[in-house]
Parts: sequence; C-alpha cells; structure tokens
Amino acid sequence: LKPFLRHTGPSISPFNAWVLLKGLETMKLRVEAQSRSAHAIAETLSALPGVTRVLYPHLDSHPQAALSRKQMSLGGTMVTFEVEGGKKKAFDALGSVDTLIQHPAGLTHRVVEETARRSSGVSDSLLRLSVGLEDTGDLIGDLKQALVA
Repeated sequence: LKPFLRHTGPSISPFNAWVLLKGLETMKLRVEAQSRSAHAIAETLSALPGVTRVLYPHLDSHPQAALSRKQMSLGGTMVTFEVEGGKKKAFDALGSVDTLIQHPAGLTHRVVEETARRSSGVSDSLLRLSVGLEDTGDLIGDLKQALVA
C-alpha cells in the first residue's frame, strides 16, 4: 500500500491542506465579487453591437431568470455569449487561448457531432467567460476592444 500512496497521492500534505483551508475562509467574498463582476459584464455585453446573445442567469433576458433569482442571491461567475461573424469572429475575440475565456465548440465540445452540438446551443460563435477577481472595468474594456474592433 505504501508505494500506491506515495505515487498516487490520495492524501495531500499538511501544508497543502492548510493552504486550502485558508482559502476557504475568503471563498464567499471572492465568489461574491466575481459574481458581481460577471453580472456587470453580462449587462455590458448585452448592449454591445456584434453580440447576438448573452446567457447569464440573473439577466432579465434569461429564460429562467425568475427561477434563478428565487434560488440564488447572485448569478454566478460564468457568462456565455455569442458574437456575430461565426467562428472567425469568436476566435478574434479570444485573442489567445486562456482560462478566462474559451470557445466550447473548439474545446470542450469539439468531439460532439455538429448537429448535436448545435441542438444543445453550442454554436461556432459561442464563447464562455469565467470571471475572476480582476478589475471589472478592465475586463469590460478588454471585451469591448475585442468585440467592437
């Protein structure tokens, strides 16, 4: 059993456990800040020319906004949106592959048959933005620059 435990790491070191526990102390604050930023970004994207659809649970335009507001105090940290111009415009908005923003049709759904992918709402122009703790104004400025240019 000792070689298995040593090589597979089913338990973490005491220091790593402590670091994770310390991070949990501020998790609520971090997720709340990220969610507020995500909401502001979703509202901004909704008004941008060239953005055809924005999916964010607390936007009035979301089909389940009322249910989301009933179940959640904030809308979460993920914003999904589509841009005019298909795959090329979506890739132009990315700039580079980064953990902050992704192109599901080219990454997580690339092995899914196109008709199945499209029927589930994953088009070539769909982007997902996982909002972090960066300055909200900076993120909005970067998105405007990428999408309006």
